[in-house]
Amino acid sequence: MLASFARQAIRRALVTQPLVASAKSTAVRSFASSGFPPPRLFDYETVTSNLTVADAIESVEEAFKALAKGKVDVPSSTT
Repeated sequence: MLASFARQAIRRALVTQPLVASAKSTAVRSFASSGFPPPRLFDYETVTSNLTVADAIESVEEAFKALAKGKVDVPSSTT
């Protein structure tokens, strides 16, 4: 899971920063209607001002551990 600081930073960013507009907004909406929520997208400035490299490394390690244990849902690729 994310480090405590990282979770707090992301929550702050979600409250204070709007979602980044995407050229694929229609695809995101149809994807969300299939049972998955649309991804939250952050710009570079938001990420670098709220997360440290150590937080990012810890988060990625935890994500791969969860993936290896089968604890995450990964949509299948259509390509």
